[in-house]
Amino acid sequence: MVSTLLRLSAAAALALASAAAHAACTPAITDDNLIAPGKLQLSINPTNPPQQFVDKDGQLQGLNVELAAELGKRLCLPIELVRMDFPAMIPAMNAGRIDGIDTGMFWTEERSKLMYMVPYAIQAISVVVAPDSGIKIATENDLIGKTSAVEVSTYQMNWLKKLSDTSVAKGGAAVEIRTFPTATNVVSALLAGQVDNALLVDSVARDLTGRGRVKEVLSGARHGAHHARFPQQGGG
Repeated sequence: MVSTLLRLSAAAALALASAAAHAACTPAITDDNLIAPGKLQLSINPTNPPQQFVDKDGQLQGLNVELAAELGKRLCLPIELVRMDFPAMIPAMNAGRIDGIDTGMFWTEERSKLMYMVPYAIQAISVVVAPDSGIKIATENDLIGKTSAVEVSTYQMNWLKKLSDTSVAKGGAAVEIRTFPTATNVVSALLAGQVDNALLVDSVARDLTGRGRVKEVLSGARHGAHHARFPQQGGG
């Protein structure tokens, strides 16, 4: 009970300090360009440690959470992080339900036509297997004929599909692709033995490998910049 009260008191103090800080400056974005007046609403999918995750106390933590806090300071606006699965993010932003997206997203030409994409990190695709797996994957082509888990609507899903389609067009085998709504579901399917391997963003793969949950067998499958995303036009 005491620890709960302390956490609540700390949260209240932080909120008051944040409000006071914002009151001392002029917001860089006016209310007519915000979904909700006085705050910037960004979506986040907290299932990708160390980028974004929920700690044992239910609080959001990680690189992108810290990025949002710094963004709020520089824009002089409170940031509200809205939790949602990755596939719903772009539709939600384009429907005017959120102002932007705060999660790692690889640049593609199609995405660049939908929103402004601000580069802030370089990452790649990594392939992981269960810790006790004897599966050998030395190159991208070793994924052909195997069953792979991947987060739906992601760059890594599209990359894997292209790899599979190219193999089939040449008369080879396909990759059996199984999609899941979150990276947590992807890893759970791998550890349950439902798939041979899983494709993750390399920072997530390294975090899980460091904790002994998975084994990274291929890294650097495709490099690209991660971006913060905002609509092409102001919301409202």
